[in-house]
Amino acid sequence: MKSKILKGFIWGVASMCLSMEVTNAQDAAFSQYYSSHLYLNPAYAGSEPSLTAGVNARTQWKSVTEPYRTNQVSLIIPFYRKVDKQNNFGGVGISVYNDNAGSGKLSAVGANINLSYVLRVSEKSHVLFGVQGGIIQKKVDFSTLQWGSQYDAFSGFNSSIDPGEYNNLVSSTTYPDLGAGLLYFFKPDRNIREKGLGFYAGVSAYHLNRPNESLVSGQKSPLPILSKFHGGFDYSISPKINLSPNVLVAQQGTVLQVNAGMYVNYGFGNPESLYIPSDLIVGGWYRVGDAYIASIGLGCQAYTVGFSYDVNNSSLRRNTQGRGAYEISIKIVKPRTVKTRRYFTPRI
Repeated sequence: MKSKILKGFIWGVASMCLSMEVTNAQDAAFSQYYSSHLYLNPAYAGSEPSLTAGVNARTQWKSVTEPYRTNQVSLIIPFYRKVDKQNNFGGVGISVYNDNAGSGKLSAVGANINLSYVLRVSEKSHVLFGVQGGIIQKKVDFSTLQWGSQYDAFSGFNSSIDPGEYNNLVSSTTYPDLGAGLLYFFKPDRNIREKGLGFYAGVSAYHLNRPNESLVSGQKSPLPILSKFHGGFDYSISPKINLSPNVLVAQQGTVLQVNAGMYVNYGFGNPESLYIPSDLIVGGWYRVGDAYIASIGLGCQAYTVGFSYDVNNSSLRRNTQGRGAYEISIKIVKPRTVKTRRYFTPRI
């Protein structure tokens, strides 16, 4: 009896919070954040010298509730001048993502166009500017949720009871979205196989227009601006070993996320190989207060495939039964016959 009453109380509180703040959510995040370029910074639309396609898929919370899944696909097309086929002066990027957040089938679908311009301050210093414009649709299926008024202290949950709580809610909303970003590269032409040091850093901001994402009729809930800082070094200690420590700091509303860690790139094959893997990429990060992240990948000129796994170390680890989130990333590049410059950043 007590357990039924307690369960009814919990669901009552949950439904009240949902009706008040049903859309007060944060953007989904990828652990392999550098492999989802346009999700990290619109300026990356100008960083690829060749036609480049990317896919990212993330799954988490399988042991707690309905799995949370985030997927994104992107395509980057570089811009070249007729008089210079080695250095692109910018690019356009198209990205589409889908985020499904467990119970209630809360989902967000977004499509964006990104434009980037490359400013060569000097041979060793390049700055990339990027803007993003797109549209987002968020929706939820309220009929799949259980409400506090559907619980009886004696019989428990009764699905035949009309909850009434979501009569003032709308199932979907669609709104425009704007973003912008800036990237700086020091020694962008450096070959990863050559000894030396390179540096990169960027800032980006999403939802600059603060769109109303509320699913409550007649109420406003401006989507908080998501701001990101990311940067790092890459240092080749030999023709085969490259180290790349890097950091991501993201802030949205009151939520702060900090990822810090390092990639190690080991070149074991022919770097000119198009389809046979020539690089092994391993990495480890700590997402402060949340999880440890391990990753591994294989790459060559035509593609890079990566896999990562998150091990939760917060208080939620008791509920997840020690199971974490996993991600898969695939990047496909159309090789060019003309030698080009690639801005080096971690590949997974």
